[in-house]
Amino acid sequence: MSEFLDRMKACAKADRKTIVLPEGEDPRTIAAAEKIVAEGLANLVTPRSSPSSARRRASRSSRRASRWMTPPTSAP
Repeated sequence: MSEFLDRMKACAKADRKTIVLPEGEDPRTIAAAEKIVAEGLANLVTPRSSPSSARRRASRSSRRASRWMTPPTSAP
């Protein structure tokens, strides 16, 4: 891996942010999210998913569900 990517990942791990992934059901998004969580680069939010589907994705990929969050669906 390039030195640039190594530095970027080190910075992301040191100051982990929460990223909103609006296309939470897209298989490409899920694959990318699993890599992000596996490397400990960020916390994720997928607003279009149900909490049960987020838990299923997390358990399927052997990741902790708390790193892959789904916000409440209540409307104002």
